[in-house]
Amino acid sequence: MSYIRLNASPHRRIFPASMAGGLSLFLLGLFIAACEVEPLPPDPTITPTIYLLPASPTVNPAPVTPASSEGDGGGDSGDVALLGTHVLEFTPAAPEVIGGATITPPPAATEQSIPMNFVMDDGVSLAGRFYGAPVRPAPALLLVHGAGEDRRVWMEVVPLLQQGGLNVLIIDLRGAGDSGGRLAWDAVPSDLRAIFSRLLTLPGVRGAAMGGVGMGGTAAILACAEVDGCRGAFAVSPQTGVFDPTLNEALTIYGVRPLLLAYGSEDAESAAVVSRMAAAERGAIRQLTYSGAGQGVALITAESALQEALIAWVRGG
Repeated sequence: MSYIRLNASPHRRIFPASMAGGLSLFLLGLFIAACEVEPLPPDPTITPTIYLLPASPTVNPAPVTPASSEGDGGGDSGDVALLGTHVLEFTPAAPEVIGGATITPPPAATEQSIPMNFVMDDGVSLAGRFYGAPVRPAPALLLVHGAGEDRRVWMEVVPLLQQGGLNVLIIDLRGAGDSGGRLAWDAVPSDLRAIFSRLLTLPGVRGAAMGGVGMGGTAAILACAEVDGCRGAFAVSPQTGVFDPTLNEALTIYGVRPLLLAYGSEDAESAAVVSRMAAAERGAIRQLTYSGAGQGVALITAESALQEALIAWVRGG
C-alpha cells in the first residue's frame, strides 16, 4: 500500500493513497452539485386565437330623391339640429379646362330635404320640412299654406324656388298635416314668429322672408311686422278673416319693408284686401294682377311670371 504525506498542519500525518483519492472525488462531487443551476422549464406553447367576426351586411346607399318627386307624404318626426347634425351636402360637377385654365362650375344640389319639428310655448309641435338651395349661403323663404290645406300644397312650388337659388321651409299649421293641436288662426302669427326666428339660425341661410296664400299670406304679413330679421312678406290671394280687426295696425308696424301682393283679376275678395293693404302700407309695395279667377298656390304654379317675380323679390331684385 502506498501513502501520501500531507503538510496541512504542523503535525505530520500519513494517509493511505486510496483514502485520499476517495476524499478528492467526494469534494469534487460537492463542488459540482453546488455549481449546478436548475434548468428553466420549457417555454409554454402558445396557440394563437383566431377571432371570427360575422360578416357585415352590405347595404346599398339610398338614392337621392328629388324634392319635386318626394311627395312629402308626412310622418316626419324628430327635431334636427341643423345642420350641424345634418349638413346639406352638394356634389360639384367635374371641372372643365378652357384655354389652359380650370373652370369649376357651380355645385349641383343633392336636392336633400330635412324634416323639422317646432315646439311652441304651449307644447304644441308643428311639423315642417327644409329644402336647401343649390348654392349656399342663400336667402330663405318660409311658406304658409291657407285654410283647409297643409304643407304638401307647396310641393310643385318648392323645386321652382330651389332652382331660383332659395332655401325653402314649408310647415303644417296647428291642426293641419302632421302638426299637433287644433287649428287656431289667431295663434298663427305668434307661431310663425317663433319658427321664423329659428329659420334665421340655420347654417346656409342668409336673410329670410315669409309669405303664403289666403289666410296664410295675411298671417305672414302680421308675423313679419313683429319679428326681427324679416326682410318682407308676400301674400297671394290674401284673405282677412279673424285678422280683419288688427290688419291696419299690423301694417303700420310693418313699416317700410317691401310687400308683394298678387291676385287673380276675377277674385273680388282678394282684390278688395289688396286695395286695403295698399292704402295702409307705407313701404315699397308691389301689386301683381293676373287674368282669371286663379287663387293661391294654383295661381303661382300657373303663372311663370309670378314665380320669377317672387324669386327676384326674395333675392332683393
